[in-house]
Amino acid sequence: EKALIKSNFSSTLIIYLAYVLTKIHVPNKIIQISKQMRDSLLASGIEDYSARKIRNIIGNFYWGKKLYRYIFLRIQPDYLLLINAYNDHTCVAAAKEIGTTVVEFQHGFINRHHYGYSWSKSALFFKQNMPIAEKLLVFGDYWKQELSLNEFWGDELIVSGSLRVEKWRQQQLKKYDISSHICNS
Repeated sequence: EKALIKSNFSSTLIIYLAYVLTKIHVPNKIIQISKQMRDSLLASGIEDYSARKIRNIIGNFYWGKKLYRYIFLRIQPDYLLLINAYNDHTCVAAAKEIGTTVVEFQHGFINRHHYGYSWSKSALFFKQNMPIAEKLLVFGDYWKQELSLNEFWGDELIVSGSLRVEKWRQQQLKKYDISSHICNS
């Protein structure tokens, strides 16, 4: 029934509100962590990040997650369906925190080296607490095997196919009339 409600929701407002709230206030714990991170980076020779910049990054995540959590607690979704979960960690973290299953659809060509999916088995210990999808629906067996090579993704990978790829394939078959040249053995 909830799925029949047309969605006009955009994450742009959440991003903007989190930005504004971070400018107004961040908890002292975030300020302390930001200073510690800056000191660690400086000790490693990395000078590009000030404590303020780190505070803003963490503050945006903090407020964004709070805002999404408020919305999700009101609507109580069973599932959150996303096309690009690795670009909206605040949304994913909030959904997982309240027990919503996060499902991501493959949206393009990905492989085990793609920054959104390249986790190795050394991250398995942290997996449950990471703001990543719990299920990843991929175009086919090739994509499932490719992402499985890092030994991070397992049963979360589900082959679902792609309507767009299938539509393109059917168009190519008609365009070049190659359907009559295909032998099935």
